[in-house]
Amino acid sequence: MLSKGANMEPVRNPAEVCGELAASPPPSRTTDEPDLREAVLANIQASYFFLRRGMAFLAIALPVILWFGGGFADLQSSMSAYYHFDQGLMRDVFVGGLWAIGALLFLYKGYSRQEDWALNLAGLFSVMIALFPMDWPEATDQPASTSAMIHGISAVGFFLAIAYVAIFRAKDTLLALRDPDARRRYKRSYATVGWIMICLPVAISALHWLAPQQTESPWVFFVEVSANYAFAAFWLLKSREIAAIEKQG
Repeated sequence: MLSKGANMEPVRNPAEVCGELAASPPPSRTTDEPDLREAVLANIQASYFFLRRGMAFLAIALPVILWFGGGFADLQSSMSAYYHFDQGLMRDVFVGGLWAIGALLFLYKGYSRQEDWALNLAGLFSVMIALFPMDWPEATDQPASTSAMIHGISAVGFFLAIAYVAIFRAKDTLLALRDPDARRRYKRSYATVGWIMICLPVAISALHWLAPQQTESPWVFFVEVSANYAFAAFWLLKSREIAAIEKQG
């Protein structure tokens, strides 16, 4: 037993001790300890980066694979024609590419509700292009089938939805850029890409209605490829813009 004369610390109120602990600063991190929060954020940024680049890569590669896979000398009048050409030799590539782009558009989270809905709609249109093929062989003197009509509407709708994002939703992220000159450059680039994605599909659709015999020419294929590459350019631009915002800190 301790004697009365022994030095004893007074019993302290537990609430007082807890208050002091809460008020005291947390222990400093060591240089070797990883910052988990920064690692998680970096992983999220990398995931979105690869989503954007993945869509661009698919849009660039799909027409090239269709052309060379179907035979360099047998260039078809449109990308959609490869669904039927040579007993569907490249059908799986065509359908698989459209489904992959559609899935990525669904998975990509827009920076606003409007952008997200537009991207989801574009993803739906991409899938519908694959589900409703064009008529084969193309008959210029016969009315288009229901499948062909849905196919054409979906193709135009796909590019219009992405064009809407490029032209009208660019401000959702551009406002985060501190450099006003950079904001203007990106805004002009987005507008250019967006209007290309509007004009080219609309022009092809007009040809189908006004001069269907002209749509059998292979040059239509290259017009479609140009629209595809405008789609790819949008995602490459978006990747550069987001990277510039991230570098600002």
